[in-house]
Amino acid sequence: MKAKMLEVRDSMTCMPCLAVSFHTDNPDDAHLMWKSGWGHYGNGEVLVMFPSCDKEARLDPMTWPQTSRTRRIAHEYIVRHFNDLAPGDVVDVQFILGETAVKKEKEPRG
Repeated sequence: MKAKMLEVRDSMTCMPCLAVSFHTDNPDDAHLMWKSGWGHYGNGEVLVMFPSCDKEARLDPMTWPQTSRTRRIAHEYIVRHFNDLAPGDVVDVQFILGETAVKKEKEPRG
C-alpha cells in the first residue's frame, strides 16, 4: 500500500487530495485485504479523499457527485497514473481535459 498527498487544480480550484493505492505484494496485507472483500489484493484500486471538502473517501471515480467534475476527472487520472505521480504533484483537470495548453504549477508554499 502507498499513500500520496496531491494538489488537484481546476478553474479557480485548488484542493488537497489524499490518494491511497491498495496494491500490495505483502502476503499478510493481501490476506487481510482479501478477507475485507478487496478481491485480488486491491489491484488497480485507488482510494481518494479530499480532506478540505467533504471528508468522504471513494474507490470508484464515477461515484463522485455529477456536479463535481473536478473530483471525478482527477480521481480517474490518479487511478491511471498513480505510479507516475510523486507526492505533492499537481493534477490539473483543465489540462487533462485539453481546456488549457499549459499545466498549472504548484500553489506557492509558505
